[in-house]
Amino acid sequence: MQKGAVKTKKITVNKKKLRLKAGKVFRLETEVTPITSSQEIRYLSSDSKIAAVNKQGQIKAKKKGTAVIKVKSGKKTVKVTVTVRS
Repeated sequence: MQKGAVKTKKITVNKKKLRLKAGKVFRLETEVTPITSSQEIRYLSSDSKIAAVNKQGQIKAKKKGTAVIKVKSGKKTVKVTVTVRS
């Protein structure tokens, strides 16, 4: 039996680079190791005017440009580069 909160050791995503057309949606599949981690997964866009992301990891391409989506859990972070074309 473990004591205290289980911390995230690794984050894995299904894509590290994405090319989307404006208006399209893509869902990031995110997995944390260990699966018993009690730390929540958070998503943050560097520019939500280009690509927005919700709590479930669904990315919506909005307008032409490049944005970086950060996937965080505890102290671990993975970056996903999203290029949006018109």
